[in-house]
Amino acid sequence: MTRRPLIAGNWKMFKTGPEAVDTATHIAKACADVRDVDIMIAPAYVCLPLVAEALAGTPVHLGAQNLHFENQGAFTGEISADMLKAAGAEYVIIGHSERRQYFDETDETVNKKSGPPPIKDSNRFCASVRQMRKERRETPFNP
Repeated sequence: MTRRPLIAGNWKMFKTGPEAVDTATHIAKACADVRDVDIMIAPAYVCLPLVAEALAGTPVHLGAQNLHFENQGAFTGEISADMLKAAGAEYVIIGHSERRQYFDETDETVNKKSGPPPIKDSNRFCASVRQMRKERRETPFNP
């Protein structure tokens, strides 16, 4: 199986619903003829359903910026894979350096997010392996 390149844009905590729709519409128009790579944008959670509608029928895929490893429960402020799928997300970014830095995520919690099977079946995962600049300088690269 050949890997297909993915160009992903994580919008972080930027853009209101209308701003996200406007930007997504512009990106979709600019990428209308792109066929050799996959394109994914990841707006804020509250924008997902609006952006999903704006991207319908375009080559641009919708992603989410994170998820909780449980599908439901008393986890205030969290979002599950099933909720993301219902909102239109096809991809999920997990393991982002900011989540590790500010929310103390670890390899263990990131690994939990990519399983069990009900979660794996719901979304495609984009695992972020970017190191912080300080880590890159201090950690030798050993392929």
